[in-house]
Amino acid sequence: MRIKTATNTIKDREDKLIRTDIFNTACKSIDLAGFEMVLPGNSITRIGRGIRIKRLDYRNKNKGKDIMSVLMKAVDGCGAFDGVLVSGGIDSSVIAAIAKKKKEDIEFFTSGFPDSEDIKFSSILADSMGVNVNKAFLTDEKIKDIVVKLKSLGLDTYNVIIGITEYSAIKLAVSRGRRKLLSGIGSDELFFGFAKHRLERSASSLRSLRDERLSYINVTDMIRINKIADCLGARVLSPYLNEEIVNFALNMRIETTRDDIYHKTQLRLAGKKLGLDERIVERNKKAMQYGSGVMKHLEKLAVENGIKNVGEYIKRI
Repeated sequence: MRIKTATNTIKDREDKLIRTDIFNTACKSIDLAGFEMVLPGNSITRIGRGIRIKRLDYRNKNKGKDIMSVLMKAVDGCGAFDGVLVSGGIDSSVIAAIAKKKKEDIEFFTSGFPDSEDIKFSSILADSMGVNVNKAFLTDEKIKDIVVKLKSLGLDTYNVIIGITEYSAIKLAVSRGRRKLLSGIGSDELFFGFAKHRLERSASSLRSLRDERLSYINVTDMIRINKIADCLGARVLSPYLNEEIVNFALNMRIETTRDDIYHKTQLRLAGKKLGLDERIVERNKKAMQYGSGVMKHLEKLAVENGIKNVGEYIKRI
């Protein structure tokens, strides 16, 4: 059985803090009788020339804790970070506010078209906190160049689209000597941030959908962000996927929070306590491919090239 590492972990003294996490470890890709399986790195144990895949249990370990304490502990668990990837949404803004409390000289990094909502709200976030936000402005030509690069990493069409802003922001961070970055990945999975969650009619179906999305985050978001970070010589950590927050979210009583659950009320209350600008706290969710303006410009480029949809356009670049 062949094992290959899908992402190369950058070695430093904080590694021991990260490796206790289920989701923030580097994933491994295993060729199993012709089928490729992607698993968290710490679920695999070598036994001689073979391997053993162990079940990772991340439930029911921290009942009774409040969200602020688990958020603080999760950011602490990321070690010596030096930057935050922000979009001006509640997820990354909460992490950014905590990071600022932990590290005075922190810098923020964002990406998008100059007139995009993400650039606007990231500026509001940074200005209100007195932090420098570095903006990687996109153009149509830059998008095409980044798409080619992301395709060379083996990413599928969906992850190419999502990865455009990530690649641009991380590249800018590295150019400024910031190589260990925090992100807001995982919040939507844990705190019901996807549009599909609004269609579910019962607590049990919501819980099932959440668990399903969480179960394959390693083969989507984590593979993508780690491949992008690796190729640029950086490391991106996701505090929301720290076991403290995962445990907290999985123990939330959905039945008692149903009215507010889609609005991420708990995170927004945490944002208020952290002193976030009211415009940030109340900003509605907008997926980064739309908040950054990427999807709008991809659609325009597809039309200009006589191609019927964005997916086909990306395949032809």
